Amino acid sequence: MKHIVICICTYKRPAMLNRLIASLKEQETDGSFRISITVVDNDREGSAAEIVAKIEKGCSLPIHYVIEPRQNISLARNRALTSTEADYYACIDDDEFADKVWLLNHYKTIVRHRAAGVLGPVDEFKAGRHDGFLKVADGRGEGFGLRLSDQFFQLGAGAPVLDDVIGEILMGFIGLVV
Repeated sequence: MKHIVICICTYKRPAMLNRLIASLKEQETDGSFRISITVVDNDREGSAAEIVAKIEKGCSLPIHYVIEPRQNISLARNRALTSTEADYYACIDDDEFADKVWLLNHYKTIVRHRAAGVLGPVDEFKAGRHDGFLKVADGRGEGFGLRLSDQFFQLGAGAPVLDDVIGEILMGFIGLVV
């Protein structure tokens, strides 16, 4: 049976992390794969340790907790990808939550199309509003929506790890390099 690791990077947002993992516990698999979770705390003080330990007690999914002491989202994502072994990796941010068929739909898509990676829409939770997009200036004072998140991919042998700020941009495309 295939193994999917859900990678979560977090930084001082225990309530959002709790909400996200609650949604991940409800994931449907149709018996096609097994799930585990890797939480990377990007706070060198380990501020998420307590909430992860509490969540783990009531969670049927295995949770692996690690600290990436150097504060940088790309380094945290690298830590998530290199700290566990899996057939597939799914990345989701701590300020998001997953519909119960989120992972199943990604898995079916990647298998059906024999894709190296897939991206999906994002439901972002911020103070009661669902935005899903980061507003980016276009130089004329106007903006457009952009969100590179919610990645699902398979790392092949020799796949590069991500590098600092560029890594965040490339994250959505890493599956294409396998």
